[in-house]
Amino acid sequence: MKKIALVIFRFIGWGLVASIGVPAAGITLATLGKIKSWHQFYRLITFDYMSFVDSLEAGGAANDFFIALAGLAIASTIWIVLTYKSPARTPRIIASTVFAFVAFSLVYAANHTRVGQVPDYIRAAPEAQ
Repeated sequence: MKKIALVIFRFIGWGLVASIGVPAAGITLATLGKIKSWHQFYRLITFDYMSFVDSLEAGGAANDFFIALAGLAIASTIWIVLTYKSPARTPRIIASTVFAFVAFSLVYAANHTRVGQVPDYIRAAPEAQ
């Protein structure tokens, strides 16, 4: 009975890794692949209005960049749990890289808050007046 439960748990776990991790990796790579300048990359990392300004230029996947990073973190954590008996370096590298990137991004965002600020080029648009 215990072996059957373990097989079912592993089957569900690998299904979650595949259903969460593959689309998350695709969205992350699509977003990074469509960024054309360092300025767009900087704005993406610093939460600087990338979601509604540059996502039209960089692609619609830019809206879901940090959600995809969360999906990668979840999938790699499940992968680590599923391979706890064998040394699995790949999911540990993925998880630590994603967690470090998100942590540095959140620290930057907390130190440079822009709550309620609107960029000048949006405020100066004729539709805004």
